[in-house]
Amino acid sequence: MLLQRLRFAPEPQFRQERAKRSQEQIVTAALQAFMENSYDGVSTHDIAQRAKVTQGLITYHFKSKEGVWQASMDKFFGDFRNELANRISELNDIDDPLFYKLVIRHIARWPSQHPFMTQFMAETGRHHRDRIAWIVERHIRPVYQVLGEILNAGKSQGIIKDLPTLNLHYLLMTASSVFSLREEILLLSDIDVQSAEFIDEHTETMVKLFIET
Repeated sequence: MLLQRLRFAPEPQFRQERAKRSQEQIVTAALQAFMENSYDGVSTHDIAQRAKVTQGLITYHFKSKEGVWQASMDKFFGDFRNELANRISELNDIDDPLFYKLVIRHIARWPSQHPFMTQFMAETGRHHRDRIAWIVERHIRPVYQVLGEILNAGKSQGIIKDLPTLNLHYLLMTASSVFSLREEILLLSDIDVQSAEFIDEHTETMVKLFIET
């Protein structure tokens, strides 16, 4: 039941392989543009240039900037949900303490590949309540509900620290903000947050914050 709620598979708009490839090319470019520059800072012209396609092809596939924005959000959050679901499925037979550690490690490491995520969500929430509401209902709420059940089960077993579930959820999810401060932290400490060593240390720090010793 947990995995059924977590998995995400949007209906394909086109069945032809060529159309599918062009859609994926556009969505990948759009996602990068929106994450880096916010919704208002991106035009379909910008996306077309990044994707190396005509602006008309974006209109053909997605109708509007709103349409390509939604498709790129489905790609980003859908990938996160499906990768998390796959990881939980892989850990199905693992002993409980190790299960929770490995789930936390998976979630803590994922944002290192997406350093603009926290900044993007904060920016969208400040200026586009309708769009953040769309993301919450379509993607965030299912993740929150599933992760909440996992955290609550861990708390009941004395494995996860007995702290409010909402706080634990957002402590884990917003820990990604450290990766968006790469230049600041590099100047401050000469440490590159994108280095394998830092990512490992960050991940283990999150495990220690969550797991009872």
